[in-house]
Amino acid sequence: MFFKKLKVFLKVFLCTSMVLGSFFTISFLYEEKSYLEKELIKYKEEVSQLNQELEKINNYVQKINKYAKVYRTTPEIIAMVTAESEKYNLNPTIMLELIRVESNFDSQAISKVGAKGLCQINPRTAQELARELKLEYSEEKLFDDHYNIQLGTYYLAKLLKEYNMDYHKALTAYNRGPTGLANFMKTRGTAVSRYSQKISSRSQQLAYNNNY
Repeated sequence: MFFKKLKVFLKVFLCTSMVLGSFFTISFLYEEKSYLEKELIKYKEEVSQLNQELEKINNYVQKINKYAKVYRTTPEIIAMVTAESEKYNLNPTIMLELIRVESNFDSQAISKVGAKGLCQINPRTAQELARELKLEYSEEKLFDDHYNIQLGTYYLAKLLKEYNMDYHKALTAYNRGPTGLANFMKTRGTAVSRYSQKISSRSQQLAYNNNY
């Protein structure tokens, strides 16, 4: 009798153990499934973000290469102009057009009055700009593309701030100097010059056509 009861008890115990084991196994598998599903969603979101970033990079590279062809210069120079312009919330096409008009992207250009480099900066003005930017200065540095673009972009941004974002005043002052702008406005009654018109109109056209 005792053994019969023991046998029944063991059967019940084994069945209970199997049921409990199955329950815990199912619970573990369910939790594992939930964890893996969450990880999969997280992974998909990360992949989506990476794809978006990759698309931005590809669009940026395509735009840089496109402008390099338009201006017949290197992608590196276009990238420098873009980066420096973005520091001051300037549309890069303004600086690209300014450089085209000033030097036609000739890093070694020297004007009749001694302005040098891509942005054709006068050494005296360049020295003052370098001091404000806390950059070392030498005339030889004006032939360095990045250095010259740094100074030129900062100078235009400074003039725009001084003339309340009036692009014609800022561009004419860049070309003639602040005194030259004052004299021009005194005789013409306007800040709109051929120089400022050429740069602003073409930059707007390029920005519109290429979504810059």
